[in-house]
Amino acid sequence: MTVRFELDTEVGALYIYFREIPAGGVARTIELEKGVNLDVGRDGRTLGLEFVDASDFYRFIDSHGGEIDIPDRARDIKGLSPA
Repeated sequence: MTVRFELDTEVGALYIYFREIPAGGVARTIELEKGVNLDVGRDGRTLGLEFVDASDFYRFIDSHGGEIDIPDRARDIKGLSPA
């Protein structure tokens, strides 16, 4: 799996692609916390992670002990909200 980071400097958002997303490929978005959203496909696979404000990336990682594991399937998400 190739992970791709995309920074939108106009709005200050960061999107991390876990896989390519076809047009209309996002079936639902899970808000992990304010400004941090996980996109999921129709098959339940995690597609990407959005930081509405890119500066929240560091805070999000730090609040999880310095690392996060994003599972392949949304049903396996546990503990991604900060303690």
